[in-house]
Amino acid sequence: MAAEVGGAAWLPFLLAFAVATVTAFSYLELVTKYPQAAGAALARTRRSASTSSRSSCASSS
Repeated sequence: MAAEVGGAAWLPFLLAFAVATVTAFSYLELVTKYPQAAGAALARTRRSASTSSRSSCASSS
């Protein structure tokens, strides 16, 4: 297969590295914002809690 694509055989690896790097920096930002255990789950819970409290305030007025 590498013979068919020639010198571009490294391109998928570079693309995968770039995606992994962006993902790693996203998690790094999440961990620094919510340093407790559960990082992503805690962020999701807090976001949905603030959204539901805003929507309940809007519906009660």
